[in-house]
Amino acid sequence: MGSTKYTRAIVVAVKKLSGRLKRLPLYQQFLVVSAVVFMVVIAGSVVSLMTPRNAVLSYREPTCVSSFVPFPAFFSANSEDVDVFSERTIIFGNRSPVFARSLCVEPKRAPLPGEPLKATVSLRALPLLGQRIKIDVPDYPSPLPLAYEKAVIELSVRDDLIVALNDEDKIFDYTIRANGSNHICNKDDILLRCNLERLSLQQASEYPVVVDRIFKDETVETIAQKTLVTLDPLEVTSSSIAEGKTVFEEIQAITIDFNKELQEPDKTQILLADSDGTLADFALSITDKQLTLQLNEPLARKMDYSLIITTDMLAKDNASLQQRWELNFTISGGPEVASSNIQPSGFPRQSAITVVFDQQLDDRQSLEEIVRVSLGESAVATFITIDGAVLRITPQGNLPLCGQFMVKISGEIASQYGVINEVDWQESGRTTCKTTSIIGNSVSGRPIYAHTFGSGPNTVLYVGGMHGSEYSSVIVLEEWLKELDANPQRIPSDKKLIVIPQSCPDCVVVRSRLNANRVDLNRNFPTNDWQSEVYIPGPTHLPEGGGNRALSEPEAKALADVVRRERPMLTLTYHAVADIVISNDAGRSIEWGREYARLSGYGFSTTNDIENVFNYTATGAFEDWIHDELALPALLVELGTMASNEINRNRSALWYTVNL
Repeated sequence: MGSTKYTRAIVVAVKKLSGRLKRLPLYQQFLVVSAVVFMVVIAGSVVSLMTPRNAVLSYREPTCVSSFVPFPAFFSANSEDVDVFSERTIIFGNRSPVFARSLCVEPKRAPLPGEPLKATVSLRALPLLGQRIKIDVPDYPSPLPLAYEKAVIELSVRDDLIVALNDEDKIFDYTIRANGSNHICNKDDILLRCNLERLSLQQASEYPVVVDRIFKDETVETIAQKTLVTLDPLEVTSSSIAEGKTVFEEIQAITIDFNKELQEPDKTQILLADSDGTLADFALSITDKQLTLQLNEPLARKMDYSLIITTDMLAKDNASLQQRWELNFTISGGPEVASSNIQPSGFPRQSAITVVFDQQLDDRQSLEEIVRVSLGESAVATFITIDGAVLRITPQGNLPLCGQFMVKISGEIASQYGVINEVDWQESGRTTCKTTSIIGNSVSGRPIYAHTFGSGPNTVLYVGGMHGSEYSSVIVLEEWLKELDANPQRIPSDKKLIVIPQSCPDCVVVRSRLNANRVDLNRNFPTNDWQSEVYIPGPTHLPEGGGNRALSEPEAKALADVVRRERPMLTLTYHAVADIVISNDAGRSIEWGREYARLSGYGFSTTNDIENVFNYTATGAFEDWIHDELALPALLVELGTMASNEINRNRSALWYTVNL
């Protein structure tokens, strides 16, 4: 009833206003109507602003309330909780909005459930006239129960830790913390994707992991705490080519075995290149845990290669290599000589020549035109065999004494895979310049060897190894043999040099002063003072150390036979360890002994003064017998060590004896 009354009053007022407007000019009518409309808008805005607005904060989308706001550019919001902005605005042309139909809020601080967010929106000109807005804050979006029911999570360091929320959240950010680092998680609808790779985690390790809710870089709360166990890394367990290997066959494919099943690889993850940087072309395939590189063309010969697999290679569980894997290998050329038994000098005349290659040879190939042995311009008839990587060349008959020979092998020699080297090989050598004979045998039947250089009328005899415990004497004379064999041109034509390094081979074998009959050979020669009862260094008394008779021992008899037959112009015997040269006082032995001592740096003594050197009497000595029976000069050289190589100390003195 009242409403009708007011309505009728308004209608009457409008009719009266309309009647009056008709009597006014047109422009005045426009002004009056505009003024009325403006008053109505203002009145409506005042009514709207006087009405409080309530809403519930939405985490998924903007939170807005319906409100008629004229000329929103002239309104401002007063709030410590939220920023307020207008939405659903109407704009004419390029001007400011004429009015807005809703107001929206955005939190300025972290909203707390149960604590409303408040704001007042008012016209700048009338700050006391404003609309109050209250936004209730509901519970935060929370992880779904099933997403975090496990206390321990196993993931690859390249995986995303995924957390599912019960609602989408566009207000908060989320971070993951582990290993002293933290990073923002990506939001995908209700899913949080927290990338682990950014945390620099190690594989096969355990970490406490925390996921936090963040508002403007400040932590609001922790939504989850878990133990993360990172998966074991992807590892190479074996490959068809070993590291550092030289490959002789032609490779068709390379296989690499891993500890886990593989994802489909990308060729960018694998690099195969030679030492010049040239990339090899290959196709990739996987079978469970094995990766195969099928080569599209043969790898170049005589070239080093590197195969690299990057850490981008992934297993099916997303585990990766801890570090890049690298395999280095070499593709061989044809057979190359690794070694031979050819010697620059001293090569045994009756020995086969062996040449060892770096790979096995084709034992079906014909070698007549490939291998040649020659003496000067003359070819040597040979019998040639192949045993794996060893080429054995046997001359048909002994090579000549002190003969210079040459072995040539053509580059056409082929490996077992048919690969040729294309480079010829040759090496020269010289056969030994000494003749070797057996002058007798030891008590145990071991041969006593004498080595002879030259055939002149003047003989120099060198004897060592009479006492096996004085092994330095053996070493010096074996080195002297090498020296003579390497320098035959230095031996005068009037000389014959006889070297017996081990005059008592039984003594040398057991490093004993006494022979197998417990006799000291250097007490067994028929000197004027020979006796069976002797003394040896210590001094030690041996009742039968001189033998049961002179020359009772086969070793002593063999030496005596050589001396009697050759009648050396000088005999040198080597012992240890008095560091002195002693002459037997026959012929020019004193003169030669003094010079030997000077050149070697040893002391010097004569037989007459020997008691001042040793603290015992020596009977039946070799050098004394040479004096007593033959009146020939002899020198006893007492070396300075029992088992060291003293050739350097004696070299000049030895050559001095050659040139007497």
